[in-house]
Amino acid sequence: MLSKIGNGFGEPTCIEVIGQDFERTCDKACARGCEEQIRAYLNRLEAETGFKLEPGEPRRLLVSCSKRCFTESQRPGANRPFTLTWIR
Repeated sequence: MLSKIGNGFGEPTCIEVIGQDFERTCDKACARGCEEQIRAYLNRLEAETGFKLEPGEPRRLLVSCSKRCFTESQRPGANRPFTLTWIR
């Protein structure tokens, strides 16, 4: 499974995971891609504003992002871009 391209916050992320089972492979790629993007966002947010999330919030964001990514990976088509809205 190859999730989409790029380096840096807000750009698509490229994560390659090789496996025999499509669902488990997509799940791993989604988790890694989401973790990378969330970490980049939180680092940028803290550097620019000094704001930090409460404990547990990054994990909640990761779970939400991974679920959305996995759902999008099941849809037909080559590109499945999506955005994750965080309201707290």
